[in-house]
Amino acid sequence: MDDSDGQEDEWRACLIGYFLQGSMPFGFVRSSVSRQWTSLGLTEVKSLDNGFFVFRFTDPTRRDAVFEKGPRFVGGKPLLLRRWERCMSLTKETLTQVPVWASFYNIPLEFWNVKGLSRIASAVGRPLHLDRYTAARDRLAFSRVCIEVDASRPCHHEVRVRCGDCEVVVQVKFDWLPARCESCLVFGHSTSGCPVQSAVTQSQ
Repeated sequence: MDDSDGQEDEWRACLIGYFLQGSMPFGFVRSSVSRQWTSLGLTEVKSLDNGFFVFRFTDPTRRDAVFEKGPRFVGGKPLLLRRWERCMSLTKETLTQVPVWASFYNIPLEFWNVKGLSRIASAVGRPLHLDRYTAARDRLAFSRVCIEVDASRPCHHEVRVRCGDCEVVVQVKFDWLPARCESCLVFGHSTSGCPVQSAVTQSQ
């Protein structure tokens, strides 16, 4: 039985979004994405009662342009996006990689180029892109890099760099890090709150 009666057409240009842990106030999310996406074709934002949001665009082409542009952040936390599809399940996926912003302090000046900054950031995760002040080298007190961290690796808070005959310690500060389970090697819950380990314990 199919009662959709063609109504899926109104959702074809939509993205479905959520935050890995918890959610954020609807007004804040709507204001933030409107500033970023209105010029890219965003026409409407709706919230669902399970922590998901619906972002409607003028057409699927503009929706895809936003989706393919890369990670988006709201309040320093990554907004995870999926294209709408028929009968899609609105459940949060298990993630092993998550984009986060990291700031790197005490960087030797000779490393202030794309190759040097990428080399340092690679010790923590996979570099995705630099913020505009870092890219323009307008601010040399620290670099800010969007990196993809992997749940199979602990997040390091310092990187040791060889600089001639010396070793320099670069400090790493994250805007935000998701809970990481050392047992499941996924993001979204902590080791102490692991549902798999809890189920095993209860069954014993």
